[in-house]
Amino acid sequence: MHRAVQLLREIGEIVCTASLYETAPQYVTDQPPFLNSACLIKTKLDAHALMEATQRIEKEVGRKHGTQRRWGPRELDIDILFFNDERIQSDDLVVPHPRISERSFVLGPLAEIAADYVHPVLHRTIGRLYGDLGHPEVVLRIVPFSVNAQSAHWLWNARTYMMGILNATPDSFSDGGDNFDDVDKAVRTAVAMVTEGADIIDVGGQSTRPNAKLVGAEEEIRRVVPIIQKLREHSATRAVPISIDTFSAQVADAALSAGANVINDVSAGQDEAMFSVAVKHKAPIILLHNASVKTERKTAPEKGEGSTPDLLEQVSTYLLHRAAAAQQSGIPRWHIILDPGIGFLGSHENNLHMLRGFGKWNRQLLGNSFFTCVGASRKGFIGALTGQTDPKSRGYGTAATTTAAVAGGAQLLRVHD
Repeated sequence: MHRAVQLLREIGEIVCTASLYETAPQYVTDQPPFLNSACLIKTKLDAHALMEATQRIEKEVGRKHGTQRRWGPRELDIDILFFNDERIQSDDLVVPHPRISERSFVLGPLAEIAADYVHPVLHRTIGRLYGDLGHPEVVLRIVPFSVNAQSAHWLWNARTYMMGILNATPDSFSDGGDNFDDVDKAVRTAVAMVTEGADIIDVGGQSTRPNAKLVGAEEEIRRVVPIIQKLREHSATRAVPISIDTFSAQVADAALSAGANVINDVSAGQDEAMFSVAVKHKAPIILLHNASVKTERKTAPEKGEGSTPDLLEQVSTYLLHRAAAAQQSGIPRWHIILDPGIGFLGSHENNLHMLRGFGKWNRQLLGNSFFTCVGASRKGFIGALTGQTDPKSRGYGTAATTTAAVAGGAQLLRVHD
């Protein structure tokens, strides 16, 4: 499906994609589950030319037309659901697609990107059609990725996934120096985190605390790549996903080539090449709203700057804009994870406001349409509330913030412990 998205970009502009849904087979049930999504594209092709182009894409990814039973197993099936508001009835193409209203596996993804679109024949919105269906089937959203050439995925709402923080830096605010310039110690730290329940290890070689010194891509690569390589060799971490915590596309590319699987970008793709790296490696990317990190293109604001009553809206607007840019660059929605940047919002008050409002931010402002991450572990606002000046003594405060994040629907938690 990732390949199909890239090929669709050759025949038009991808405006947005839906999440990836895993559903039980319909009509012919003696086959594996299906993966389904939807996308909105702009194209200069007419409807029949578009159909011919999608059939060529199906063939290119391995589908053999005419040799498979109807509704049976197949590598890829691209349907034209709507074409503007046109009604088309011909021997080889019917638009709108005639079975949309009975298929939750179609309406679910479609409702994510076009809930208010009115079906030109049924005269009801997609959101209404999906609601009327009553969601009779089990529809699961997933985040797919590859670890050591093996397919893996996370399920939405199945449980909360845990990301263990491994900083190979001398100056990170909490654990700076703990694993710096000692690959074997870093691997032991990662193995311990996996034993304690970490689902993914987040390796970073550049401190992202406010006003941290930029070390440059070459030094960052020197710090992180040997650790990633060793983790890929160790029996306890060989199959564990690894994310690279960086805002440098050069570093991300090197880390993914060394065996990392996910990009954790605290600048939300400010490096213009970052999205291309994610597409190249078919890697999920975490986009974080950051009002304090310093990159070559963005300097840190004064503490407290930007504190306004509509902070939740500001953060959602910014991240949705970055997510749209990522999708237009070829990253499908199912590979985009959004992080509101708790701990990076410029003031303790802003961080608390976002934490309190995370449920609203996630479910209403984002529409529960993106996998979300929260990384409040040991942050300064926790110390201000608890009186703990040593970041490593903020475990109970961190537990409280992660509890609040889970209650708000966070799917992934980035933590030290």
